[in-house]
Amino acid sequence: MQHGRGWATLTIVGMLVAVLAACGGGDSTSDSGDSGDGGSCAEPSFSDLTGIWTIENKITGDCQDEVDVYEVYVELSGDQLRIIGKTSFTATLCGSRAAADRPISYVRNGGVETVTNLVLQFSSDTRFTGTAAWTWTFESSTCSGNMAITGGR
Repeated sequence: MQHGRGWATLTIVGMLVAVLAACGGGDSTSDSGDSGDGGSCAEPSFSDLTGIWTIENKITGDCQDEVDVYEVYVELSGDQLRIIGKTSFTATLCGSRAAADRPISYVRNGGVETVTNLVLQFSSDTRFTGTAAWTWTFESSTCSGNMAITGGR
């Protein structure tokens, strides 16, 4: 069943972004920026992330596959990223990794779409890649899938 996902992409980095995997939440081999003391975080690796970013979101799932491209505005203050687009959210930057502070939900095509586990990995102050999961529900219908996100400016 198609539900016309259109702008869902980072409604997320309109949603850049963004997660339940908090700053130290990766495995010991990940480049999370975690200092290893159980919750503290390395200083952000990049200090100039504020500005307009172009996002490409490759959406896959059991209802429809598509690619969305859109722009969001990102503000960086300390270790907090605020992503402003069709939906706004915050993410915590830990080293070169940013994770959404909570699930992102919004009304879409009469149902509710929720994006979870949004994590972004910055390779520079002009590029990042990321992943997230999504679920859309309307009455008794449900669709779900994943997002592969890239951003640049």
